[in-house]
Amino acid sequence: MHEEHGQPKRRRILPPDIAGSNLKLWLRSDLGITLVADPVIAAWTLAAGWSAAGGGVYSHAGGADNLSQAILVVGNAYRVTYTVSGVAGGTIQPYAGTTAGTSRAADGTYTEVLVCAGNTSMIFVGTGTASVGAISIESMSCSGWADQSATGASFTNATALTQPAYYKTGGAIDLPYLSFNGAHVLVGNPWTLLANISNVAHDLIYVVDLPAGAFAAGRSGGVPRYYQSKYSWSYDTFNTLVYVPANGLQVLHFQKSAGDMAILRDGSSIATVAQALVALGADNLRIGDCGGPAYMTGKLYEVMCFAPGLTAAQIAMLTEWTMARYGV
Repeated sequence: MHEEHGQPKRRRILPPDIAGSNLKLWLRSDLGITLVADPVIAAWTLAAGWSAAGGGVYSHAGGADNLSQAILVVGNAYRVTYTVSGVAGGTIQPYAGTTAGTSRAADGTYTEVLVCAGNTSMIFVGTGTASVGAISIESMSCSGWADQSATGASFTNATALTQPAYYKTGGAIDLPYLSFNGAHVLVGNPWTLLANISNVAHDLIYVVDLPAGAFAAGRSGGVPRYYQSKYSWSYDTFNTLVYVPANGLQVLHFQKSAGDMAILRDGSSIATVAQALVALGADNLRIGDCGGPAYMTGKLYEVMCFAPGLTAAQIAMLTEWTMARYGV
């Protein structure tokens, strides 16, 4: 595994009257990301029609043939960069297992994201006359997200098929983000964080970008399943409330007090229910699912948890500050 470096940095200092001991969790998309190790490119297997041209360049002539090596992990996401040259009526097309990339029919350097499926081979299919070289394959699968607060909690996942993909750029105002595709999850360290928020009033803030288009089927009544997580709230009540009927980048604020739970979106209340504080168990710290069959789909930028909970003035300040930083 390796920790991602070189991400664009934001000014991320909390307002003075919010910073301090009540910040119990701070997950930031620009820090603390651990990715699965990059594949090690070794010797390529050259099918008929391929030849080594030297300098890491491989040339193709003839019918459709494979340049390949088995170095990927099924279920993992990869950023594949390569240079196509010498095209004369030919094409180069990458595959991550059975996942097809874009067929390239012009000289140039290309980068694309592929999620490996079917088998572990990185493949370049050549047709006609064309060459490929300067190949790099970077892992995008996130196996860990480290807390930046003093608590020092961590969220991890060692299972390839369920690890979210990490994008260095391309999010809101070109910021990095974690992509959850409806099957991804990160599980928290239950002991460093649980003691701080179990049976305690607290605020949980997510900055998330929900997908546009038609809502997916939900677990009941066609309610959309865009956003899932689980902290101190019961499975049914919490899931019902976090089916947020809005698309796009938004700040979701879950406020748990002694007598109820409230949800705010971009500073405006969207739901409140009566619910007592509850003790947390080891399975209550999850991002991406809720310990059940429903999963989050969307981009996640940031997670903050404050315990004891914030005052109304602090909530207003934090919401304004967060929305301004993300251009909401």
